[in-house]
Amino acid sequence: MFFIGTLILLAWFAWRSRAELLEAWRHLRREWQAFWARLRGSPTTNTERVSEGSSPPLAELRFADFADPFVSGMAQRVSSGELVAYSFAALEAWGRERGCPRLADQTPLEFAQVLGTHQTGFAAEVLAVADLYCQHAYAGGSLPATAGHSLRRLWQRLNA
Repeated sequence: MFFIGTLILLAWFAWRSRAELLEAWRHLRREWQAFWARLRGSPTTNTERVSEGSSPPLAELRFADFADPFVSGMAQRVSSGELVAYSFAALEAWGRERGCPRLADQTPLEFAQVLGTHQTGFAAEVLAVADLYCQHAYAGGSLPATAGHSLRRLWQRLNA
């Protein structure tokens, strides 16, 4: 009875945490692939790392290196956390190209406030995405259901 109860409890926990477990599995799989690629002597390129949602050296990337995830279909293939990180990296590249780079000592929200005042017209979208990025990167919690809508609006404004 004890083992059956333990098994039921574990199954309930796995079902309840399935999104987090799936994200952890994806992350583990990417890390293993990168590990084996390094062992074989073929490191991943910046483009491959960006499409996977990890953080490449941002100084090397231009905004043109980022494809709109809602047009390319990437938004349906990756988790919302990866989509937020990818979109924020694109926002940093976009700001850098317009004379408003993120400084080393700026938080994401400080960067968004400066960028919003520097590039008038879509400060609300920039702040919303910076807030989502902070929730994803620092709080580790789940993102709100409106995250996709905020990201889509940002990409529409960036591409306009």
